[in-house]
Amino acid sequence: MNIQSSAIIATLLKENPKPVFLLGAGASVTSGIPLAGEVVSLAAKWAYARQNGKDANDPRITRSDWYPWLLATQSWFKEDVPQATLFPYAVEHLLQPQKVRKDFWIQILNPDVPISIGYLRLVELMHLKKITNVLTTNFDECIAKARNQTNRPHHIDIIKTPSDYTKISSTPPYPAAIYLHGAVENYTDKNVIEEIGKMDETFIQHLQPLLKDYPLVVLGYRGYEASIMQHLLINNAEKLFNFKNGIYWCIRKGDKPEDATDYVKTLAASIGSNFQFVEIESFDHLFDKVIWSHLEEQKSKITPVQPVMASDERQVDFQNFDLKNSKVYDPEDFDRPLLRIRVTNYCSKLNVAMPDKVDDSWLQDQMVYLNLIRNVKEHTYATNAGLLLFGKSPRLYIPCAVVKVRFIGTVAWLQKILDDKDITGEVYEKEIEGNLWNQLNEITNALALVNKPFRLKGEKSENVLPYDSLALKEVVVNSFVHRDYEINEPNIIEIYPDKLVIKNPGGLTEEVKPYFDDEIMYEEIKKGRRGIKGYRNPVLADLFYSSGDMDKKGSGLYDVVTRVEQNSGFVEFSPTEDNTVFSVQMWCRPEAIDEVTNTASSLSIITTKFSTNIIEFKTIPDSIYYAPSLYGTAKEMFATYDNISFPPFHLHEKQVFSFSDPRKSTNTLRNIIDVKNVQDCAIDEFLALEEGDRRFIRMMNDYLKSYLYKLGLIVDQDKKRAYFPKTEDGERIVTYQARFKRATRTIVRPRYNAAKDKIRYWEHKAFSYSVKRFGEQWGLLIEPTYVFTRDGGKLLLASERIGPLATKKASRDYNINVLNDITFWMWVLSKGAQDVFRLSVSIHEDWDDDIILSNDYLSASLNYVENVDEIGDEDLTVDDSDIDEEIAKIAEEEEDAIDETEETTNMEEEL
Repeated sequence: MNIQSSAIIATLLKENPKPVFLLGAGASVTSGIPLAGEVVSLAAKWAYARQNGKDANDPRITRSDWYPWLLATQSWFKEDVPQATLFPYAVEHLLQPQKVRKDFWIQILNPDVPISIGYLRLVELMHLKKITNVLTTNFDECIAKARNQTNRPHHIDIIKTPSDYTKISSTPPYPAAIYLHGAVENYTDKNVIEEIGKMDETFIQHLQPLLKDYPLVVLGYRGYEASIMQHLLINNAEKLFNFKNGIYWCIRKGDKPEDATDYVKTLAASIGSNFQFVEIESFDHLFDKVIWSHLEEQKSKITPVQPVMASDERQVDFQNFDLKNSKVYDPEDFDRPLLRIRVTNYCSKLNVAMPDKVDDSWLQDQMVYLNLIRNVKEHTYATNAGLLLFGKSPRLYIPCAVVKVRFIGTVAWLQKILDDKDITGEVYEKEIEGNLWNQLNEITNALALVNKPFRLKGEKSENVLPYDSLALKEVVVNSFVHRDYEINEPNIIEIYPDKLVIKNPGGLTEEVKPYFDDEIMYEEIKKGRRGIKGYRNPVLADLFYSSGDMDKKGSGLYDVVTRVEQNSGFVEFSPTEDNTVFSVQMWCRPEAIDEVTNTASSLSIITTKFSTNIIEFKTIPDSIYYAPSLYGTAKEMFATYDNISFPPFHLHEKQVFSFSDPRKSTNTLRNIIDVKNVQDCAIDEFLALEEGDRRFIRMMNDYLKSYLYKLGLIVDQDKKRAYFPKTEDGERIVTYQARFKRATRTIVRPRYNAAKDKIRYWEHKAFSYSVKRFGEQWGLLIEPTYVFTRDGGKLLLASERIGPLATKKASRDYNINVLNDITFWMWVLSKGAQDVFRLSVSIHEDWDDDIILSNDYLSASLNYVENVDEIGDEDLTVDDSDIDEEIAKIAEEEEDAIDETEETTNMEEEL
């Protein structure tokens, strides 16, 4: 079926008969009215709040509070169906009695949001008599509010109840707004399952002349309800001459007719060519940029304007620190790749609808919904929660957003744990800052240094940990979520040989305090008291819950007690007497304490390739763009435009393929393609092609090559390996952030002859890389290796014997060396980023694509390598002098061959 251009709607308004418009919820979104799916969520929150004696408008009630309740108590709710289809069930089961339903509707239908330009243009067209009848499935007052704002037309007939039906006319004296589902204010609204199944027959009879004699334009309506689709339109199609003037069903750009509801498909099939799909940008765009610009009369008319907003920008006085506004929102303050991944994970876990393509506009809407940013009048502010969770440098605005980790014990113990023979005191302290995800990663690495598994010998030997790892995570995250950030003190974590102590500013919250006034907290928790909840920072709790890092059922501390005791440890927690600090003390298993005799046998290291050196692609581009090439080869392209940078592309069968959209005016690919014939293909469709996987890998490798060049690495394209060159002074030594503390590593070193007066060759630490598919997931496989050069740069030792020697040398490295190599290369690849990082290759931000990789693989693999100590530059001593000697011999042979060639050339020139 062909899709018509939106301009056809403007044409209809110039012809006779003029069209009737049918508006759905999508028309009112930009006026602050939620869609049907969003109403389900709002109704669930409303019902949860009422059942728990709370105010539904309390911003501390988050999705991670009410969504688990919805799943557990409402059998009609299904996670695997679109929430919009559950709308009548939500109203029927959650918004009863009818008075509650009315109160709910009145609240959500009156948002503090200006009326959109689309509605302002609509009432202007009603004033101009271009539109006389508007049908709506909505309950909102957008049409009336737009009319009041523009003061035109003089009057609109609002038809909502059976007593109003007599006003319905093909040629009404006043333009009419006809509400198909009744009125909220007088309890005639139709929402529940029985009510939306069928329309009043008298109402249908009054509507039939409009539908028979006029074109019908449908906007912002998906077509889910039987009353509208089946009872009004499909069942009456034959009686209405199959809508001879046409039904023009508007769909958003990018939507496909085949994705329409079954009702819409049935209607289209029943009336044949009288049904047309029309592609539009949006309701507002259609009325403002398409229809309005096509009308001759508009030039002499006053353009409706938005109301002037008050200049008062005072911050709403939220009680909770994380909900308060911090500063004017600047996207540059936020770690965008981390934000994208965490927000989409949140939506996935808590069943929030996501678009096919996640763009900045949708992401910003979710940031508002999650209270990471807030719109106040004409400005947007970053909240404290937004900066704590996703800020690049939250400490600039929240000075106490820091954790102090202290190792306290004997000098011998500290030297052993931290692998630092230079330690002389009995306390080693490090400040951890950055966003809370970064802090959690670094604290996890610090705790891994003391939470190494060991073999517990007995009648039946077993592998055990000094501390239960899940209990550790719960108490660390609780210290983030429950601390008082308005007290200018840091979180403190003290690590002793036999116990951990966590102290966070802020005692018990007012909601929790009454439960423990006359009881020892540990004993009360141990009794199994659950459901005791009081979040000092509800936004932080919401996001950490969705990540799986904390419990929100009020049972977190009880689970900690249970898990610690099952692991033969002990834990206690309590606020200080003045309730300004909350303290957790956790003792390890008694067998793990003996640091002197060290009688427990160490658990052997288990490591797998997958757990240590496969980096997950968190996101890959949604589409691939392609167009005919203007050149035969890539070499010809680069020769023609030798001073221009291009986004990575792949030339195949005279077509240029790229993840970067060449339709953007800033994209330099436009120089080498036929711009008029740019097409796009969904990534899933591309991968399904016979050579799809192979070509996708080729394109990803090209992106990686460009990215590695940008990092200053030399790339051996044939063998897909990368390494750093020597510095101007020769040897290259890098200081980097290892798993917990700073470390140094020599990554390029000269290898001298026996007399130490001549460099035989240069040895480079390197890594090979490859993109691979693992089931449905894509990953980047990196493997540490060595490269040997004659000049410390691109001049590789060319002998075929070098490759096997490099492999042999790498194979002799201990697991710890390999782990440290991978840690180092991950630090290089991510540029020190935590959690996730973007594969940014372009000089222009418009070129960059959504290729985001995980930087969290070490945390995922700690179950296998937790007993691996962090070791510095030299790692463990490996005797590979025999390999070095072989390589030196090859280097000398090459040098002799080069000297001989040069001598022969000189002799020939003399002759």
